[in-house]
Amino acid sequence: MCEKRLYLLIIIMIVAVFVVKGQSVSTEISAMESSYYISGSLGLSLTKNGKFGFSSALRGGSDYRGESINLLAISSFSYNLLENTKVTFGGVYSNFGGFVPSVGMQYYYTKRNYALMSSPMVCGWEAPQMMVLGMAQYAKPITGKTGFSLKVITMNMFNFDEHFFSTARFRFGLKQKRFQYGIGFDLDFIGSSFYYSPRNGIFIQYQIL
Repeated sequence: MCEKRLYLLIIIMIVAVFVVKGQSVSTEISAMESSYYISGSLGLSLTKNGKFGFSSALRGGSDYRGESINLLAISSFSYNLLENTKVTFGGVYSNFGGFVPSVGMQYYYTKRNYALMSSPMVCGWEAPQMMVLGMAQYAKPITGKTGFSLKVITMNMFNFDEHFFSTARFRFGLKQKRFQYGIGFDLDFIGSSFYYSPRNGIFIQYQIL
């Protein structure tokens, strides 16, 4: 059943690329020591003035035997409340927790070679949890067609009583036109004991739109 869900997620990502004409669509494949991941992101402006938008991030992964499969989808509508600040509302789906609604804020900052984003949100109503997404990126041209890129993506899940899961994903490599490729390093921290699980590997990303 989990394997079918992973295939369904990949199909949805491919269909979204060709059906939705968005402002930003990208996909990434990461091959780590003991597992692989396929992820995609979509960003749309729903109005001409850019006040309303929609974003979605999908991630599916498994060990190479297909015994441990993880699915995560985060989708939200947004409204530009202030400069660089948005109100978000949507939902989060995972194969271990099902679907829960979410509401939160998003702050982003870009300047030349730098980009920063932070998005805290509350997920669920009966037993609410906090999820905080973060991103920091540095990109600089090396030659006319090649550039250097360093990106860190973080996610933290917790409530006021305990920590559930945190992850930091480092992507270090080169960018040529719409492709990025290089070395990937993932750090997971699980449970209240912050069990530490590192992974090394390679990645390739393609910016479709």
